[in-house]
Amino acid sequence: MTGARVPFLLVPAALIALPGAVQAQADSAFHVSLRGWAEEAWITIMDRRGATGGRISERGALQRFDERIDDKYHLDRLTNQFWLSDEYEWYASDNGARWQGGSISKADLVTEAEFKAKLPIDDHWAIGVRFNQITNPEGVRSPIRLLLSRRVSSALTLFAAGHIDPDKPGSDVELGLDWQLPRGGLASLAIVALDAPNDLIYLNFDAVIQAAKDSTLEYERQPLGFRAMAEVPLSERVRLEAYGAYIRPSTILQYDDRIETAGLRQRERFSYVGGLVEWAATPRMRLGGFANTVFAATDREPLSAGAGVDAFALRERTSQVGVFYVARLSRRWTFDSWLRHTWRPERRVWGDPALDDVDYLLRTFNAQAVVTYRAPGGFLVDGGLVWHRARVPRGDGQVPATGNLVGGQYRLRYDFGWHKGRRFRLLLGSAFDIDERTVVSFGGARARVMLLW
Repeated sequence: MTGARVPFLLVPAALIALPGAVQAQADSAFHVSLRGWAEEAWITIMDRRGATGGRISERGALQRFDERIDDKYHLDRLTNQFWLSDEYEWYASDNGARWQGGSISKADLVTEAEFKAKLPIDDHWAIGVRFNQITNPEGVRSPIRLLLSRRVSSALTLFAAGHIDPDKPGSDVELGLDWQLPRGGLASLAIVALDAPNDLIYLNFDAVIQAAKDSTLEYERQPLGFRAMAEVPLSERVRLEAYGAYIRPSTILQYDDRIETAGLRQRERFSYVGGLVEWAATPRMRLGGFANTVFAATDREPLSAGAGVDAFALRERTSQVGVFYVARLSRRWTFDSWLRHTWRPERRVWGDPALDDVDYLLRTFNAQAVVTYRAPGGFLVDGGLVWHRARVPRGDGQVPATGNLVGGQYRLRYDFGWHKGRRFRLLLGSAFDIDERTVVSFGGARARVMLLW
């Protein structure tokens, strides 16, 4: 298998979706969206206490590598995810619930769930709630966010939101505004005080004693975040999405309450940026490209009585570029496809010269093409082909994983389920994998459900 063979995945769409190839009623309302990626990136930063190993994990913030990750992990994740067009439908609605889960091993299941609801109080005020649950090797996160908004004018809405964390010091406060742009566009800006009550709870309320914690967390410089998004129709056929966030450098101390010099000082900074361009080639075809990156920097040093192993500088980044092609061929038939290249570098420099530094890079190439049939009575079935190839240009064996992540595979996927228009969708599916030696193996099982109201 080589990268040169990938483009054949996109050829069927170019053939069957040519103008006039299918006599179907056009659906000019459908779009694709990158917002799901932006939300997951934000939750990773916002709910750092949910990371594997906790708030001060030596593996950093993004936690891309774990002993439970094997050579099929990223293939499993991309097969289980919602479509880019599903993402647009989901975020265009104020009320809904969805869940997706898939096997990544004989013992482990990766799951993502989300519930959201918004209730207008009167002509100006509204309240809302949003709950996420994400379980994977990178962490177990379950943030709940409450929102209060006030519409100031037909174009401007102000909002205040709070992330309530079961570990109370990790709760956040957010203030922002939404601005309705011409031709249905939207822009949003927000400022976020991360871990807002941390010092109050640890220092003023002496949380260590009551909660039986073994150490105190104290900020020398509180993390303050800024995030923005925009959805802009550039013309009748072209629309742009852009997302970004920046957490200014912060410094946190962790120390033993009995010996304050026994601990560590950690400096952190985070950011992400991403964008998507969509072109409506015809009323029933969408194609375009996207790019995004998430970055985290962690610099740790021991206090005077701390451990020497707490001296390192860690840099984590995940970057992607890709293209997509989506066709609504008729009321019953759809075609979804995309091609993506992902870089996952990690660089760790230890303060102890006896420890080996890490300079690692995982590069993955993925493509997917799926045809879906929706019967008028509600039956739903899809089938498609997924391609995955991974390379490690440098640092092989330097990060936690199960075996070697290098390799290439094709996956034949299929799903069966039920739908009720765009309001309800349930899919159960499985797959078979074919590796570079033409060995066929079971590709795991998965399920997805989405309900909008």
